Amino acid sequence: MLSIETVRREPEVVRRSLERRREDPGVVDELARLDAQRRALVAELDGLRAEANRDSKAVGEAMKAGDQEAAEGQRKAGREAGERIKRIEAAERDAEAKLRALLLTVPNILLDDVPDGGDESANAVTRQEGEPRSAESYDFELKPHWELAESLGITDFERGSKLAGRMFSVLGEAGARLQRALIAWMLDMHRQRHGYAERGVPYLVLRETMEGSGNLPKFADNLYHDDEDDLWLIPTAEVPLTGLHRDEIIAPGTLPLRYVAHTPCFRREKAAAGTQVRGLKRLHQFDKVEMFQLVEPERSAA
Repeated sequence: MLSIETVRREPEVVRRSLERRREDPGVVDELARLDAQRRALVAELDGLRAEANRDSKAVGEAMKAGDQEAAEGQRKAGREAGERIKRIEAAERDAEAKLRALLLTVPNILLDDVPDGGDESANAVTRQEGEPRSAESYDFELKPHWELAESLGITDFERGSKLAGRMFSVLGEAGARLQRALIAWMLDMHRQRHGYAERGVPYLVLRETMEGSGNLPKFADNLYHDDEDDLWLIPTAEVPLTGLHRDEIIAPGTLPLRYVAHTPCFRREKAAAGTQVRGLKRLHQFDKVEMFQLVEPERSAA
């Protein structure tokens, strides 16, 4: 989530980034309005609290002087100030909630070298490894991965659908063993060769954790949610890893922190509803090894 300080300091940068994303730049004006409203309420609260403190002190002085009438007048003024404080506090909380909710919808600022474009046709090729081969260059019949995987006993889509419905799969013995081996290899390689520390993280997380990783509110429709406990199934280990050090102060010189974690991932994939999506590319549940680094902003391009 962008900080409101960034919006105050660089409103045109935020506006331009939204325009490049084909999103409404008017949100910057609404953020400025809500921010000004909240700051005005905070200033008013500070003044009222100072006034209430003066009234309280004046009551004590009047009582000490034996002036009951003056003391009662100051008590009345203090009660009135207290009522105003309650009203302004409620208004300030409301403005703060609206400001935060709107900030959660604003994406990160695009880098200057990200190409502009309205669809995939504007994507720029940054690197190509090797030369692509045509289907005709093979001396055997090419099969889609779902047919090949089932013929080798790696996947069983029919039983996956029987157990859990559309877009689920059962791994056969070959698939289950292959997945386990790949997961272990990925975890060990990044621990031993690249200095990552392995973590085992919860698969259900709090709303604040989802918000902190940018998944809420934007991707709410594609997340699985337990309404009773307000817990969310993670779509990737990036979510709990992002929140691992939330509200902590990290000592200078300890960054970067490198983590690797294996988790199942859960996605509703509503964007695929009504389309013919076969194979392993779009599943409601799949396993993934995530690499994550926590670095200083100055060293991150993100």
